Parts: sequence; C-alpha cells; structure tokens
Amino acid sequence: MTERASPGRAEILAAAARAFAEHGYHGMSMRDLAKLTKRSPATLYNYVSDMPTLLHAADCVISKAGGLIVTESLACGLPLLLMQVIPGQETGNAALVTREGAGALVTDPLLLLETLADWLAGDGRLYRECVANARRLGRPQAAYDAADLIWEVCRRPVPDHSRRFPISRAKLKALLQSFGDSMSPADRPPA
Repeated sequence: MTERASPGRAEILAAAARAFAEHGYHGMSMRDLAKLTKRSPATLYNYVSDMPTLLHAADCVISKAGGLIVTESLACGLPLLLMQVIPGQETGNAALVTREGAGALVTDPLLLLETLADWLAGDGRLYRECVANARRLGRPQAAYDAADLIWEVCRRPVPDHSRRFPISRAKLKALLQSFGDSMSPADRPPA
C-alpha cells in the first residue's frame, strides 16, 4: 500500500518538526500539535486493557477485518468500516460484514470519508440501518451460550463406544499400520 500525501499533511509535519525542535519530542502532546495546526485532536491507542468500555462508547469501528474486533464490534451493535483485509483468514469476516449490511470495506481514506458522509446523510438513515444489522448479527451472549452448551454436554452420560466399532482395537491398529507401511518415509508421522 502506498502512502499518499493529503492536504495539510506537509503543514502538520512542518509544525511538528518546529515544535519538536523547540520543546523536544516529549515536550509536545497530540493535543498541543492539533491546537498549533488548528485541527481536532485525535487519540490513537496501541493497546488497551478494557476494549469493551471503548467499544460501548463508540458509534462505529474503523479497523482491519480481524476476527476478534469484528465479533466484539458486532456484539456491541457497532457498524464497521474495514480498512484492510488479510487474504484468507479475514476474507470471510469482511464478506459477512458487507453482505449483511453491518458495515463497508473502505480501501482508502477518501472512500472512508465518502462512506461516513453517505451513512450520515438523510438524517443518518444508512447509519441506523448498519447499526440495526450489526445488532442482528452480534452475539453478545456467545460466551455464556458456549459455556452452557459445554456444561450440558459434560453432564451427559459417557456413551459406551465399545459396541460402536465392528472391528477390534488390534485389527484397527494393524489396518492403520498397513497404511503407514505404504507411506513414504517423509510423510510418516514421528514415532
């Protein structure tokens, strides 16, 4: 992905360079820099220990299509603007979000802004639809549902598997060994 120059970027970089030269890197905050360049301050988080609190305070999520952030966002009823999709592992996440109308795939900053403008136009009708679709897809109780299912399975009596197989364990081992004998040495599992 190539980095494109945006309007004002050169101004921000020049102001940052002057401010850092005068006050030092640690002597300036993002808020100071935003004030200096007459822009709204932004907050970027590298790691947070309480993601649910941040998600419940958000109106939407701008992220890559990772499995955890997608499921957490949907569980909170938050529409997603997906900026990046890693082929394979994240393709299905992005397809689900876009197919079900719970968000959009935005491949560059301009498309992101256009999508946000579309969502908010007409009294936010599209945004509200995305929220409704995210809530429909979200499973905020999924962990509890999984725990209940596991508990129920564990409470069932253990079935007697001895009658299920018409072949003895010794014959089964011999059969598996014959498959192993026909495998090349490189394909055989370690002993």
